Amino acid sequence: MRVSSSEPIRHDYTFQHWLDEASNIIYHPGSTIQLTKDISLVAQWKETEIFSVTYHYKNAVVETQTYQNVDYFLPYSDFPLMYSYRYWHTDQRGGSEGEQIQRGEPIIWEGDNKGSMDLYETGWVKGENHRWGSGIADDLYINQISIPGTHDSAADEASWTCDSGLIQTIVVQSESIPQQLNAGVRFFDIRTRFYNDSFPLHHGSCFLDTHFDTEMQHIKDFLIQNPSEFIIIMMKKEHKTEGNTKTYQQVFDDYLKELDMVDMWDLTYEFKTIKELRGKIILVDRTYEIKGGISIDNWRDNIKGTQYVGWNDVDVEVQDFYSFGYTDSSVNGKKDVIMDLINYSSSVPASLSSTLTLNFTSGYFNYWTGVPGLGDSRINPWLNEYLSDKSGKHLGIIISDYNSSNARQSLKDNIIKQNFVN
Repeated sequence: MRVSSSEPIRHDYTFQHWLDEASNIIYHPGSTIQLTKDISLVAQWKETEIFSVTYHYKNAVVETQTYQNVDYFLPYSDFPLMYSYRYWHTDQRGGSEGEQIQRGEPIIWEGDNKGSMDLYETGWVKGENHRWGSGIADDLYINQISIPGTHDSAADEASWTCDSGLIQTIVVQSESIPQQLNAGVRFFDIRTRFYNDSFPLHHGSCFLDTHFDTEMQHIKDFLIQNPSEFIIIMMKKEHKTEGNTKTYQQVFDDYLKELDMVDMWDLTYEFKTIKELRGKIILVDRTYEIKGGISIDNWRDNIKGTQYVGWNDVDVEVQDFYSFGYTDSSVNGKKDVIMDLINYSSSVPASLSSTLTLNFTSGYFNYWTGVPGLGDSRINPWLNEYLSDKSGKHLGIIISDYNSSNARQSLKDNIIKQNFVN
């Protein structure tokens, strides 16, 4: 005879098989029995184990899946494209107390995992630098993450003119600000001349063929397209002030109104959480003219070492030793002060940091032409190698020359990855 292919149903239990208790022989639905005598088949049951997995993205639940009577499962990987490049993490902040899980990697149900679990999409991979901020935990503060930045951000090869003719003293970037944004730069050193009630951008005495409003429009467009991101802009006055009928503050306010960016700028005197700053521009003010923002005080020029420049109960440490020679001993002196500030930044866990650090790797030859490039040729490769095998190290803001060129992209990647790998 053939055992019925139908399975019995019992609430909260899962049918396993039939059992001939007299002979202890197991029969499955649809199997064949050679009858030589009467037998009695007893249904065997297992209490149903129901497990649920909830998937989170940016503090929102995007999917919940349930599994019955399984010892392992494969994390869901069939999300829309915006999710597909990430990994899952069992800790909301991606911290070391949790576990990172690659797409398609099985998870074994055991211990505390029994019953339910939550998976958070908190990762980042190279190639997605235009939105790496989306993987930063909402409750971290802006001073508690590692951020790549550029020195004299608008001084790129494609957009400068200077009557002096000393090209090498002007160019310190190889990509435009829009290109830097997409490459992952989130700190911009913007230097404005205050001239005829406008803000032309300068490097020293040289006009860079662009203006404040042009670059702010680029940044506005980027933030609209990438609302998970945040931008830090350090503003500094450059060259001679001439021909103005308004104050610097009035011209700044006019620009923000004309660009419809008033609400996009965060001008509070404090560090805020990433959740509060997504889609925003944070001001670091070196002009001493703007009301609001993270204000800088007593920034002394070319100090060999770290200096405190905070003001109004906001702690800021900076290293900007930029004029040094090409000898090994001179370059090593620059490396030492960079490491001093990195060690200071990483001396406490990022989540406990109360200080914003600005660490410049840029520098130039200390002779009459003042040629930039030491940071790029002697410092950046060294720092990149140092960071290549580091993870979870709080660096603060690292500000470099030529930070976005293809040959140096790995430095920026190595800065960004410190936020995600533990």
